[in-house]
Amino acid sequence: MSVDKVTSSPYNGKDSFVFVSYAHRDSDKVFEIIAQMQADGYRVWFDEGITPGKDWDCILADRIEQCSLFLAFLSENYLNSGNCTDELFFARDMEKPLLLAFLDSSALSGGMRMRLGRTQAIFRNNYGDLDDFLKKLYQTEEMQACSLRREADDFGERDAADSEEEYQKAVRLLDGEAVGAEAFQAAACLKRAAAQGHVQALAILGECYQKGTGVERDMEKAVECFEESAAAGCTAAMNSLALCCLWGLGRKQDRTRAVELYLQAAGNGDAAAQNNLGHCYESGTGVEPDAAKAVEWYEKAAAQGYAEAQNSLGLCYENGTGVPKDFETAIGYYRKAAAAGHTGAQKNLEFLKGRDIDAV
Repeated sequence: MSVDKVTSSPYNGKDSFVFVSYAHRDSDKVFEIIAQMQADGYRVWFDEGITPGKDWDCILADRIEQCSLFLAFLSENYLNSGNCTDELFFARDMEKPLLLAFLDSSALSGGMRMRLGRTQAIFRNNYGDLDDFLKKLYQTEEMQACSLRREADDFGERDAADSEEEYQKAVRLLDGEAVGAEAFQAAACLKRAAAQGHVQALAILGECYQKGTGVERDMEKAVECFEESAAAGCTAAMNSLALCCLWGLGRKQDRTRAVELYLQAAGNGDAAAQNNLGHCYESGTGVEPDAAKAVEWYEKAAAQGYAEAQNSLGLCYENGTGVPKDFETAIGYYRKAAAAGHTGAQKNLEFLKGRDIDAV
């Protein structure tokens, strides 16, 4: 899916990156492509944000010298710009790998054809869809070296770092709702930490495979991660694996095992598992229906401030499920959950207001 604007700033690290050369008059077309490249996990440098001045040429020369691939977006505007062609020929003189991406049907002059005749080229007009154009672009060997996805896939080739440090870095990235390059970085960190036996990292890596965050979505790999992490005692992985068993995600459906996993995690204090176990007992999923036991597990999770369980208890007291009807108690639980941002609890409060319940 295409992105309409540049999603992040130019890459300024020391790892392999693509230098993008373009005419500023083509910014709209090129920035759409750069944005998608960044979202797909490629390190890209471009000159946006640099204030022209005496250091302009030095900055450009330095970044061209450091890049792994010089990607020139050729057009009539580009070929008529002395600055653009200076960048191109400087990169050629530096013997940098070159890739010419033609944005229109502009033709090279005789002199340029002689100097660039053997250079790799790709033509945007040959691809109606941007995604198809980018797929061809990404096949370049030098381009692949600039991929954070490749870094995540080839994590074992890098020196092992401190597993907790890698895990914490991934958590920080994911807490920021990582997308694009950050998502690939997070996945790479989790893989390195998991390879060293970090149980929590393995559980979160499973979630990444489940959601397609920084890696290709793969439910079977997700289940493998959850299984290994759960076997090592991670309650979050037990809870995630139970959900997979419950709905047959990435493995055969097994509701009995789902309940067993919820019981194990819930017994170790996992609030999400306690709440989910309550749902199983309330609905009779994998166990005989038992509304009273459902309330017991909801109460354990609610006591930990788990908003979903507080809302579930509110529903039990409102409807008399496993407990006597008690609107005042129901409202109390709804208010706690609503204060934590639970939208269902907020709607339930509004519903009771509409019924003119005095305690609301």
